[in-house]
Amino acid sequence: MISALLAAVLLSNSGLVGIGPVTAAGPENIARGKAVTVSSEERENPKANAVDGNHSTRWATPQNKAVDEFIEINLDGAKPVQQIQVYFEKSDAEQNILGYQVELEENGSYQVVHTKNEKAKQEEIIQLDSVHTATKVKVKILNV
Repeated sequence: MISALLAAVLLSNSGLVGIGPVTAAGPENIARGKAVTVSSEERENPKANAVDGNHSTRWATPQNKAVDEFIEINLDGAKPVQQIQVYFEKSDAEQNILGYQVELEENGSYQVVHTKNEKAKQEEIIQLDSVHTATKVKVKILNV
């Protein structure tokens, strides 16, 4: 059975000073508590769970529905993004997500910033080459 997708999405907001990014005690979760749009959801695992900051809750799609499913987080205005962390429900050994894509909405259009076409890890940390100013982030499942 394939259903559960994301436990949480954390977006890092790192300020730039001098020659590189500087982060205080740790990355700020700029996705936490933000408005979320999803392709579908299970009633007992709603979309708000993906941005509640709790790794023991999750957003899930209906059973046997995963390919082309997505979650989109509205950042409530333009925010600098350089790192994206995606937490999938299953452990590395049990992982059933075999491909996903991350897109950022910048200036009204989406840009693919990361594609993985192999088995995902439970915790995916995506470090972008540069800071992007984004208003929305979308994670889409490509293969299971």
